[in-house]
Amino acid sequence: IYNQGGDLYIRQATTDKDLIFQCDDGSGALATYMSLDGGRENVQFHRGIEYNVTGISDANYSVESGDYIIHYATLTSARTVTIPSAQRAEGRVLIIKDGTGNAGMANITIQTQGEEHIDGVDTKVINSAYGSVTLYCDHLLTDWFTI
Repeated sequence: IYNQGGDLYIRQATTDKDLIFQCDDGSGALATYMSLDGGRENVQFHRGIEYNVTGISDANYSVESGDYIIHYATLTSARTVTIPSAQRAEGRVLIIKDGTGNAGMANITIQTQGEEHIDGVDTKVINSAYGSVTLYCDHLLTDWFTI
């Protein structure tokens, strides 16, 4: 493990060997949580993955850096989720979900702050009960696309 210019590097330089991340599993035993397979060039997760869920109660919302799932827990009128330009990052994924079943009557509009588009248009609307939209930012950091 070394630091070079502010970035932390963990290097495994032996041909076709892996990085294995282990930690106490709470019982005093070691458990493998993640491994990086150098020969197959893949990442394996050996335990569950938990994602950040931001609960929103009947309000407009501006996406923040820690957001992954934006879950509307209450929704009584139309609301807007804004994705600030600063939140663009190659491969970033956002999920916006109507968790109330009310989006058919109280739509959730997703918009960008700047010149970015979502599938070539200015907004994406969730207008069905329990609807959701999954977005990712492109490699050019210019637009968002639905999956």
